Amino acid sequence: MAALVGEQVVLVHANETSSCAITETGGIYTWGGLNCHGHLGRGGIEEEQAVPRRVERLSGVRVTAVALGFAHMLMADEDGGTWACGRRAGLGFYSMDTWQLDPVYEPTLIPTLRVRVRELPLE
Repeated sequence: MAALVGEQVVLVHANETSSCAITETGGIYTWGGLNCHGHLGRGGIEEEQAVPRRVERLSGVRVTAVALGFAHMLMADEDGGTWACGRRAGLGFYSMDTWQLDPVYEPTLIPTLRVRVRELPLE
């Protein structure tokens, strides 16, 4: 795991297909397979990724909590922002007029969900 060499990992979360790690500085790294909805937050659909890679979209954002679903990932930052990527149906990026199932390939701030999250519930 060369990408994490020199990093102090403070939290790891995994589900059946994917994994992520948060570092002491708030960086987030993802890896795993079945990224068909972009939930690894790397900017597109990829084949299985066995090697952790930093989620570049969140460079400069200090991530404090993360939760992985089957087709999405939620992240909380130290300023109270909630970020999401993956399948839109479960992410709050819709209204009754703009319902879409298009994936969100990079973490996107959910503007209507600004709370101080200390911990996201894990399944």
